[in-house]
Amino acid sequence: PPPSKPAPGGAWAFGHYRPQPSPRHSRPHKGYRLLASWAKRAKYGAFSFTSNIDGHWERPEVGLPGGADSVLEVHGALTNLQCSDQSCLTHSSIWPTPDNLGGLQVYPGNLAKAVGELPICPTCASTARPNVLMFNDG
Repeated sequence: PPPSKPAPGGAWAFGHYRPQPSPRHSRPHKGYRLLASWAKRAKYGAFSFTSNIDGHWERPEVGLPGGADSVLEVHGALTNLQCSDQSCLTHSSIWPTPDNLGGLQVYPGNLAKAVGELPICPTCASTARPNVLMFNDG
């Protein structure tokens, strides 16, 4: 049988648990700035095609010439949300992840459950999800 659809809280628990409280509050490591410095010296510019989902390439302190226009995050980024309902009129739209996700918490002892209010789509009020490619996404 096909795999069952995970509960929204489980998906949020998977995406939310990490050492940093939020990608917005974590710091890009030195490798980002090193590659950006090479990009600044490149005769024809540079472009980042990345599978990282931390959103760091677009951060101003990284200094990639062209900023967000020079980045393709092939798996999306945790810094944005999207609607989980594929029939929603704005399903393919994304919006910034708020710094405070309504007190949403995931406890290291129970990674299968998120506790607190899940973010919702501003268009249809369905549960929003991180704008990242997840397992079993079609």
